[in-house]
Amino acid sequence: MIDDAADTQAAFREALDREAIALIPRTYVRGFDGRDWDLVRSCFTEDAQIEGALGHPPATESLRRSRELSDRCSRTVHLLGTQVIEMAGDRGFVETYVIGFNWMGSPPGAGHPENAIVGARYLDTVVRLDGRWRISFRRLARDWVVTDPDIVPEPGELLDRKTRL
Repeated sequence: MIDDAADTQAAFREALDREAIALIPRTYVRGFDGRDWDLVRSCFTEDAQIEGALGHPPATESLRRSRELSDRCSRTVHLLGTQVIEMAGDRGFVETYVIGFNWMGSPPGAGHPENAIVGARYLDTVVRLDGRWRISFRRLARDWVVTDPDIVPEPGELLDRKTRL
């Protein structure tokens, strides 16, 4: 009976850890889209690094540059999809699929030649420090980018399409 209780406790601890790890990318995009840069920064260790379109700088520098780019957008929206988590003790890895909408036009959703929709994956190495999971290394793998300003239909255009069918 003691082994069953220990197994149950270990499985419960693992489930809690998996949920805590899964929450990191969700917290990141919530902070990013809400322009809450302290919340974004809280997802990373002090010495974290981010590899992606901006090179391979420390997270503080990468997040500063991301903020500058984000400030040019009238709105950003990130949708998270498939997620795979691997764990080993106080270390782990989480791969998260993301589609990011970067609206340059105003109001958000309006046509603009720099609007972009990006399909990517966050490849995050995570560590548990002081009982809390955080990203120690992130690789942003861009899978595709669409920058066609005409991808956003004009108001009422979708309704017109439906009535034609």
